[in-house]
Amino acid sequence: MRLSTITILTSSLFSSAFAWKWASKGVASMTWYTDYSHENLACNCKPNAMVVGPTVALAEVAYGAFDHFGSGPACGLCYRLSPFATADGTPLSPIPEPIVFRVTDECPHQSNAEWCPGPEGGKNAHGFENHFDVNLDSWGGERLRKWFQGGHMQANYELVSCEEWPGWSDDVSSFSGTNGNSWGCCPANPGLLENKKTMCGSPKSSEGAPPPEGKRVKPTDFPWLTGGSSPAPSTPSNPTTTTTKKQEPSTGSNSCWASKLGYKCCKSSCQVFETDGDGQWSVENGEWCGIIQSNCSCPFDGYNCCNNCDVIEVTEDGRRWGVENNQWCILKGSC
Repeated sequence: MRLSTITILTSSLFSSAFAWKWASKGVASMTWYTDYSHENLACNCKPNAMVVGPTVALAEVAYGAFDHFGSGPACGLCYRLSPFATADGTPLSPIPEPIVFRVTDECPHQSNAEWCPGPEGGKNAHGFENHFDVNLDSWGGERLRKWFQGGHMQANYELVSCEEWPGWSDDVSSFSGTNGNSWGCCPANPGLLENKKTMCGSPKSSEGAPPPEGKRVKPTDFPWLTGGSSPAPSTPSNPTTTTTKKQEPSTGSNSCWASKLGYKCCKSSCQVFETDGDGQWSVENGEWCGIIQSNCSCPFDGYNCCNNCDVIEVTEDGRRWGVENNQWCILKGSC
């Protein structure tokens, strides 16, 4: 069995302007940087935001503002990062615990093209469509320096409510808002506790001086479910998703073929990270697992296979969903 590389597939929601892409859930690369001042970062959040909780810079493509153009719509968003391997695919040992980070800065494409994809789309030099740059000086610094293994990692990321951020408290004014009278944008819990219109905006052009917040384009497709804290798909109005639980593998075609190789079979994941002579492989809880095809086949529960590989939503059971002819469909394992 050869497990040397991982092919990354992500689930994201796309903005119609400037090719900005919502980072809602998927796999991303991670690096780290240091900023002792906790001031004058791209979002211009209050310095206390970097003191009370862990913070991160987000790749320009998902941040939503051009390099040197200040804050973007991602400012203030919170992401749960769950590392499981280095960026080149070597499993981590031990696997770091998941941590929720708050976006206070931008990872610019122009000055860091190796890691940070830009709004023109594509992947970084390591094959990832998104990237997080952890500020090791935030949250007291010491715990994040122990948490981050080496120079780079890859992690599952998921957009979550900032109420899950370690720095969250009832005194939201202590970490939300901008630093002094300087311009910037840093909502407490973007799109969830506040109206969508209070989220930061995107600049209309990369030309000229950075526009003030009132002259920027506000997001209209932010992926929060109404009254909830989970990303929602941008889909036609007719289809509805169905979240299901797969049965545990037992006998026959559902037997765990990976066990004879010393690995577990996947309980829920159908996302293919590697294919070799033994079968298809995925990752669960930071460990390789064998995919049981009968658990990942379609038609499933009345839904057909998609003819495309465009991910619109990933449900709790690990199935990836798309939309064709205004109807939900399941992505094939080969996507």
